[in-house]
Amino acid sequence: MTKTPISRSAPTPRARDSSKFVNSRKSRLEPTKPGLAQRLTAQLDEHRDNILQQTENTLKETETRQRDAVDALQAQFSEKLQLLANVESKVTINLFDEKVKVRVKADKVDSDDKQKKYREQEVLIRDRARAFEDFVQVKNDELCDHLAEWNDVQQKMIILAVKIFGLENIHINSKHVRPELSSVLAQANAVHFQNMQFRQDEESNITELEHAIKALSKETNKSINEIYKDFEQERNRRSELAKRAQALADEML
Repeated sequence: MTKTPISRSAPTPRARDSSKFVNSRKSRLEPTKPGLAQRLTAQLDEHRDNILQQTENTLKETETRQRDAVDALQAQFSEKLQLLANVESKVTINLFDEKVKVRVKADKVDSDDKQKKYREQEVLIRDRARAFEDFVQVKNDELCDHLAEWNDVQQKMIILAVKIFGLENIHINSKHVRPELSSVLAQANAVHFQNMQFRQDEESNITELEHAIKALSKETNKSINEIYKDFEQERNRRSELAKRAQALADEML
């Protein structure tokens, strides 16, 4: 009779499913490697297109508002300025100290009549000119803010691309790169190499784990086969003993 080795443990559900785990692990790892860069590129392109479209729409709206405001002011002043030009030789005071009547919106109007929504007001041309200059300055400041925001978005997009793909895989015109941006790109490139090293280490650990699982699975299968073989031998031996006992009993009878 062959004794079962005490040092060998019985198979567990985890050991029995080890081969399935290895195969499923491979199926999850291998297809994702070539598609990762493509998905990241598509997401980056989609984000860039959205930012470009939003910025373009904002700039167009700002330009339209400025153009409409300038046209409205020109329309308001054109008639009055023409009258002043016709009598320029007769005017004895400074043009900018002259008062003109302009239409302004009424404070409170309950009627739907468009004529009642506006009222005439005497103002100094000097004040109107100053108000126009202030208006233009405000619009210029808004435009500068939008451009600064767009530059910040572009910088973030470039930094993100460098972190994902590496500085050596992206063409950037050095003429348009500010000194402070160069240092930021260098830091982003260092992050890219750190991520690549981390990924390689993780892949190496996964490979080692797969080899260990394969070895454990092989050893477990070998142990199972030996145990089953011993079991078959023991069963056959007992069956033979039972037959002999039955035959001996029959002879005694």
